[in-house]
Amino acid sequence: MRFAPFVALLLAAPLNLSAQEFRVYTTVSDVSGDRPIELSRSLTLFHAGQAWDHVVEAGEVVRFDPADAEFVILDTRRDLACTVKLEEVSRIINVGRKETEKYVAELRESPAPDSAALTTSLAFQLTPRYAIDADEGSRRTRFVGGPLTYEVSHAQPGRPSISAAYWDYADWTGQLNYALDPGKLFPDVRRPVHEALRERGVVPQRVEVLLTDAGGVPTKRLAAEHSFQEQLGQRDRELISRWRERLASPKTRRVTFAKYQQLTLGGVPQAAR
Repeated sequence: MRFAPFVALLLAAPLNLSAQEFRVYTTVSDVSGDRPIELSRSLTLFHAGQAWDHVVEAGEVVRFDPADAEFVILDTRRDLACTVKLEEVSRIINVGRKETEKYVAELRESPAPDSAALTTSLAFQLTPRYAIDADEGSRRTRFVGGPLTYEVSHAQPGRPSISAAYWDYADWTGQLNYALDPGKLFPDVRRPVHEALRERGVVPQRVEVLLTDAGGVPTKRLAAEHSFQEQLGQRDRELISRWRERLASPKTRRVTFAKYQQLTLGGVPQAAR
């Protein structure tokens, strides 16, 4: 799930991807208006202790490998690839956290009219707290906190370990997304949501996120639809084989994580911030 502005600590949760094989197709849309606007589609394949995430519009494939404690990112359109260790992702998160805490302290002293609202938003992202309303009958849970409300429809998977494997992957992917683009929401924002759903052993079917301004007026609503299938098809296995071949191909140029950011995002690499 790729929607999600700031940064989290190294998660201590165990990684349970081994012995899992399932697929998740995700569609993210902006549902703020009368008609939904599709923003992204992704296919995530869990196989042989790894998770392969293909973002269709971007032509990007991300392999999450907990055994080697790393992400491998492949840009299929530019024939680029990079490896980033989970330790490096956590370092970037910690740097971002310290910078955000410093900025929040400066905002508290600022007389600017919008500083209070921005302070509240950033402080919530660093230490989010939610009121949780769970409706077991309809399998829906609502998380309300500060400027964010999550409404999650969920289901019990056929194999209980699928839930833990999925949320481990989602936790780390949220951190990677921030490391790639620090303009996104701080990954700690979703951590209490993930933990609560992980504890109940469920997986998401539909997640709606409502963002409000300082006055509580809704500013944006996003929705993610997740379709889980608890086995891989032949086409899925062929995709994984193709991605492995692309990673091993001499045509694919290996670069550093910082260089990958520059070439694909056009910005200053996070390491230089």
